[in-house]
Amino acid sequence: MNIAGATQARGTLHIAHVEALGGAESMDPYVPTRFLEAILMVYDKLVTVDAKGLPAPGLATPWSSNADANVWTFKLRTGVKFHDGADFKAADVVYSIKRMIDPALKSPIAAGLAMLDTVEASDANTVVIKRSHRMRISHWP
Repeated sequence: MNIAGATQARGTLHIAHVEALGGAESMDPYVPTRFLEAILMVYDKLVTVDAKGLPAPGLATPWSSNADANVWTFKLRTGVKFHDGADFKAADVVYSIKRMIDPALKSPIAAGLAMLDTVEASDANTVVIKRSHRMRISHWP
């Protein structure tokens, strides 16, 4: 994706790595054979981590939760485009998260998202995620 105002480099990305998967590595970030080293350099996230290890805006800015931290609302950046020029919208986030947790995909990410109950687009640029059960939340300093 391209965040509005960012310059876009053109060329070929070469990454040396051990072919632990026998050449079956995939750029699909959700499958067991994902090529994580390349994916981390290519794909953007809703929320990222800053130099101090704290949550920082990525494709979502701002985000908030209710008092119980079981409903999270993410406002998406506007002006973000996919490589084909299509606009980035809340429906894309909903699709991606639902795909991650689909048991048929056998994604290594699914277990970490087991607490999700619903993922919905409340409008074109807002995603609401609800947790199904209580979990311990650590507050950032």
